[in-house]
Amino acid sequence: MQVLNEDEISFDKKVYIVYPEVWRVLTIFGGTDMTKEEVLKVAENTTLVPTGETVPLSETLCWSRLDAEKAEQGGYSESKEKVTATAEEMSHLHEIGEEFSVSSSAADISGEWIITNDIMVKVTDVQIGDDLSLLEKTEGITDDIKKAVDEEGKLLPQKLQYVKKGDGIETLDEIVKTETVARKLVYVTLEYTNTGKDELKDLLYFCGFLGLKEENGIYTIYQKAVADESEDWDEVLGAGIGINQTALDCGYVDIRQK
Repeated sequence: MQVLNEDEISFDKKVYIVYPEVWRVLTIFGGTDMTKEEVLKVAENTTLVPTGETVPLSETLCWSRLDAEKAEQGGYSESKEKVTATAEEMSHLHEIGEEFSVSSSAADISGEWIITNDIMVKVTDVQIGDDLSLLEKTEGITDDIKKAVDEEGKLLPQKLQYVKKGDGIETLDEIVKTETVARKLVYVTLEYTNTGKDELKDLLYFCGFLGLKEENGIYTIYQKAVADESEDWDEVLGAGIGINQTALDCGYVDIRQK
């Protein structure tokens, strides 16, 4: 379920139509501007029309073929996302101003893409604001970010939506609670240095932001909210600006070369 601005459409309905005679499954998506009955009516009146053209089976994407390839590689392995770590495991964290190396992809002088370990990075500054005054490059401020401030230029509060997931068959995702929280702008300045002898171009510099919370020597990925036993919801999403589906974070880039 993708939750956007209240006046925008998200797609919260999905219908699968099976055509066993031609080994096909058709997926139909329905938006918040359609009722479940309207989506089903579209599905009921959908038909496949033969074009007379066929694609060789060897060129199609088949689950059985992917499954066989995975089996040759040793089969599937269960993995769980790690959300906590000890202070010892997080000993690689760096302070502001401390330089460290990263592996990154870039183009060499001939234009060929390579992986380089010659890049050093350091965070030179971290600033926090309640408006957009820290963003000097005005052309980098997208319309979505502009919508996040009021007439005086202050950041608007963030609306959180608590979602109870449906089973995808009989029940749909449902917003069971909403909450408004304050929003802050975190402006991080990073400095990248090529310590190698060769010139590099188009360096893949973009990095993500991950919030951490430390308590009694244990680091945990910061969550906007955590459900207790009395609450019945599965995930929290944001209604507002953003570059990702949760709409909790926004993106701005200002590149400068020394």
